[in-house]
Amino acid sequence: MNDLQNLMLDIAARCPGGKLPADYLVIDFETSGLQFNPKEGSPSVIVQVGYAAVVDGKISTNTAHYLQRAAGTMSREAEQITQITDGMLQQFGEPPMEFYQRFVPLLELYIKSKCMIIGHNVVSFDVPFLLAELNRAGIAFSFDENLIIDTGCLFKAAQIGVRPGPVETLGSFLQRIRYTRSRVKWNLAYAMAALELDRALNLDLEQAHDAGFDCFMVHLLFEKLKTMDIGDAFERLKNGINS
Repeated sequence: MNDLQNLMLDIAARCPGGKLPADYLVIDFETSGLQFNPKEGSPSVIVQVGYAAVVDGKISTNTAHYLQRAAGTMSREAEQITQITDGMLQQFGEPPMEFYQRFVPLLELYIKSKCMIIGHNVVSFDVPFLLAELNRAGIAFSFDENLIIDTGCLFKAAQIGVRPGPVETLGSFLQRIRYTRSRVKWNLAYAMAALELDRALNLDLEQAHDAGFDCFMVHLLFEKLKTMDIGDAFERLKNGINS
């Protein structure tokens, strides 16, 4: 078996029922900046929430919602990356608390049902961003770290050949990979291009950083990783890293 196959078997063993999920929720957030809990100044906030409900390996719902924010919320850097402007948030956004009153129960339903939540770099970015924002709003909520799969961490771990230890939980493994120093790339657009999914499915990666489209891509990436066979593309990628 190759490194990816061994890794995905290890991940499957740590999922409910001992297998990779066919039913799950993909989440992705776009934000006004990168600092959800800065030592100085105001924190960055979530400005767009995307989620995709997947049933039997296929998307049943894929949606994205802008959150209404005050003028001056978007940093210049975030606006350039996401193409989201203050005007868009004020025109198309809904009050954050109204949205979270629907979104948090959805997350809780998945967690209570032992269904997994999946995202790309969700462990280091989306989850702490959401928890910080909900905490500031006085909304009690927590994730079960062993019901989260981070495709970014998996893509990184497969490239550097790291697998969970014998007694390591899924949550602790993903945290370890999060902090493992390496020179590999694992952002979502890079992963899609490296595995040639953009070419095979005729995807426009310029749409990346829209939360709804990113959820769609995460779903495609995870389903590809689930096959445990990504052929020559991954071998070329590994050879480039090790050369």
